[in-house]
Amino acid sequence: MTTAFDPTDKKYQVSPEFPPDKESSWPFPAEKDGWMGAHNALRKEMTDIVNALNAVKSRGDMKSFEVTAMQALWKSHHDHVEAHHRNEDELFVPFLKERFAYPEKAVADHSELVKMFGEISGLVDSLKEGDKVDSLCEKMIQYEEEMDAHLKMEEDMCLPLMRAYFTQAEITPMVQKIVGAGVPQEMGSFIHCMGEEKFRNEFMVQEGIPGFVWYIDLRSRVKTFEKCFLVHLDTLLSGKEPKKFSYIAYFLSFFGISY
Repeated sequence: MTTAFDPTDKKYQVSPEFPPDKESSWPFPAEKDGWMGAHNALRKEMTDIVNALNAVKSRGDMKSFEVTAMQALWKSHHDHVEAHHRNEDELFVPFLKERFAYPEKAVADHSELVKMFGEISGLVDSLKEGDKVDSLCEKMIQYEEEMDAHLKMEEDMCLPLMRAYFTQAEITPMVQKIVGAGVPQEMGSFIHCMGEEKFRNEFMVQEGIPGFVWYIDLRSRVKTFEKCFLVHLDTLLSGKEPKKFSYIAYFLSFFGISY
């Protein structure tokens, strides 16, 4: 039987000034935390990419427009993952380490994932018309499994530690900083995965993000994610060459107008 992780174990405490007694102060459960939301967005992208590769594989050799779509799809995911790791490594983890010993495996996993990430990037960059995607699909499935295990470990250990050593009020400014940082499609993916209504009516309220920020910033990030990821995903799933991008159509889409 697996022993449940105990975030109050004193081996993680770095100072008697900050005891692990904050969990009960949080007004929402761990599954509603933004960290979970960020992980779920990554999971959805990985599943989408695997599904897209399987669709291409079922049709046979890659067409030129499919190569273009796959490279654009992977670039969007690549930039998202790099931004996510940068947020953790440069902002979030150093902040958390002020109060608890961050699990070493969580840090070590990043280097292994970066290596696998580079291998997939090499395969994607070398794609050309007429290629098959079998080896790329196998590597992507392996990456998805490894990444999911890493995300699960952070959720089982790092997230409970954060909630034990910090109150929501102490974490919220860091969450707001992370929301404002990163590439646009990172938050766009987060919102798309969560759903716009839930994001605006629940998450923004939960994290103290003013409503007007949706109109001046966050809405455009969803549009960027649609352009950088979803359009190419649809191309690969359907096998149909997309229409040329129109800046007029992109602008009018902000007002719900089809062009």
